[in-house]
Amino acid sequence: MSRTYSRAAWRAVILVIVVILGHTCVFAQARSAVTRERVAEWLRYQEGQVHSARFVFEVTHSVTPPGSVSLIREACRNRGQENDYVHYLVTDEFVARNNGVVQWWRKGVAERSDRYPYSDAKSAFDANAPVLTTAFDGQVVRALGKTGTGLAGSINTVDGADWNRDNRVGPYSLIYEWYGTPYSKVVADAADFKMSPVVRDGKSYTEVTLLANKTDWLTAVLLLDENRRIVERQVYGKLDKEPAARLWEKVIISDYQSIKDAGGETIWFPRQAVYHRFCGALANGTPVEYSAETLRIREIALNIDIPDSKFVLTFPPGTRIYDGMTGLGFLDRAEELNALLDESVDKLPAAAPAKVPVAVTSEDEHITPASAVPKPRPAVAVASVSHYLCWVILAVVVVVLAITALVVHHRRTLRARQRPTSQTP
Repeated sequence: MSRTYSRAAWRAVILVIVVILGHTCVFAQARSAVTRERVAEWLRYQEGQVHSARFVFEVTHSVTPPGSVSLIREACRNRGQENDYVHYLVTDEFVARNNGVVQWWRKGVAERSDRYPYSDAKSAFDANAPVLTTAFDGQVVRALGKTGTGLAGSINTVDGADWNRDNRVGPYSLIYEWYGTPYSKVVADAADFKMSPVVRDGKSYTEVTLLANKTDWLTAVLLLDENRRIVERQVYGKLDKEPAARLWEKVIISDYQSIKDAGGETIWFPRQAVYHRFCGALANGTPVEYSAETLRIREIALNIDIPDSKFVLTFPPGTRIYDGMTGLGFLDRAEELNALLDESVDKLPAAAPAKVPVAVTSEDEHITPASAVPKPRPAVAVASVSHYLCWVILAVVVVVLAITALVVHHRRTLRARQRPTSQTP
């Protein structure tokens, strides 16, 4: 009777432990569920860490290998546009013309880039002699460059310059914004949003797929590592003549390093990105790459003081300028244009608010300084925490059961030895 009762009691204890373990795992996973709101929260925190920056980076292109020409032609043929393949070939001339070093500033939405001829990291560039300067002060986009006949410039509105309709190659477009919109807002407002955990090379990631809005024809796929950092972005799109959406671009973002900003805060930022671009696919569906562009950051300065004048470009005398803002066409007298531009800017609406916030806003609308923003949670994927927690609990339960079984077995053995043996007459 006692043995039967003991076995029933053990079964009940084991059943209770299993139920508790199951509920604990479910509760842990429910608490750690990665949602759209949490992804937007992670991205918003990163965006709020930086309000101004100066970068120096290099941009280099790879020449199309001879063996890839036939593949590019086949991919274009599969799209029904075989003759277009010549436009996808990257030549030595293209590389020499487009490789360069860029000095880049950002403050709120204001942005400026000075581009110089390419030189390796050991060679200094003449900071006073850029070949092309583009500046956006929040209202007007100005550009000034050197041509074979002298200086040429242009002015335009945001829409006229397609400023936010071009995902420019630059530091902020790596992890802070897409087509001029913060990633956190893109994620929060996406018309179509999907998310799933994935494993690559034994590492856990969160894959986020989103359509920017209902009329957009671009779909982005973001890959976030266990530290909630964007390490890859894929872009899919479809042109009018193409039968279906295809992979256009895959950006591999790597070499994250800790950077001390002007106030001493630590901010993580990637040092390199490789833009792989595709022109179509082979018959078996394999994407065909036609271009690889590498962005390598040399210098980073975050949350520094930058005067507003840095983002205002004045045209030197003698510059031939295309006026896309007032509709005057080409102008040869820079002095008149500068005066007209100052007058026109006064009539423009106020500049749009910063896409990347200066700081985080609290519930009572008071601004919290960036230095006072709480530190991020431990850099471990939340889904992985619940996974490890379940295994830890399971291991503890197994150890407890094993120890209990040994104790019970030991007691039964002692009782058996102490029990008197029967003697036959």
